[in-house]
Amino acid sequence: MSEYIYWVLLILALFYSMQVASKRDKSIKTSREEFIEKHDFEYEERISRKRERQLHQHGFQFLLSVDEEEKTNVLWKQNENEELFIFDCEYIVSSSNHSSTVSKRAIYFKFSDKCLYHFELFPENMVEKLKQFLGNEDIDFDEFPVFSNNYSLRANDKETVILNFPKELIEFIGLQKGLNIEGRGNCILIYLENSDYSDLYEMALSIKEILLRRPIK
Repeated sequence: MSEYIYWVLLILALFYSMQVASKRDKSIKTSREEFIEKHDFEYEERISRKRERQLHQHGFQFLLSVDEEEKTNVLWKQNENEELFIFDCEYIVSSSNHSSTVSKRAIYFKFSDKCLYHFELFPENMVEKLKQFLGNEDIDFDEFPVFSNNYSLRANDKETVILNFPKELIEFIGLQKGLNIEGRGNCILIYLENSDYSDLYEMALSIKEILLRRPIK
């Protein structure tokens, strides 16, 4: 009798889990479709070869740091001045006894007539602190201790970044958690883990506008 009850409870638990997962997937799909319609994006389930090559030609550290990443749920649009696409990047994180799938949502902007300096900004976690200990130079701003404690900012040309990195952006980023930004000349990659489409898009637009409205000295 107890074994019978066990199997009944197990079947009920599995059924409940399937219902919850189905509702979650439907909610995500509805949210994505609403976002696409609101902001006039196109959609492709898997990233195209053209966009894949475009992403990898810039040497973004995020893409170099993960093996066999898969880019899915690609939302894209472009005009004569700008191209952008949002995508989910899934990859496997392995340890000595188990592995898990991690998903990060990223947004990529490419500009036809703008030029940025090369920089990389990551949350200052233990990995970043270790890199600094091993010789990677971090750019800090004494007048912005919260930003300097929470984020690691690196650049090929440190003086250019110190001179041009907007103070408004430093203040804005200091209030965020888990934000990653990589600037490469005429493009930017911004990404977060488990981010909502609307939240990421609005945040990325703010970051892009702050960066581009200040001319490089």
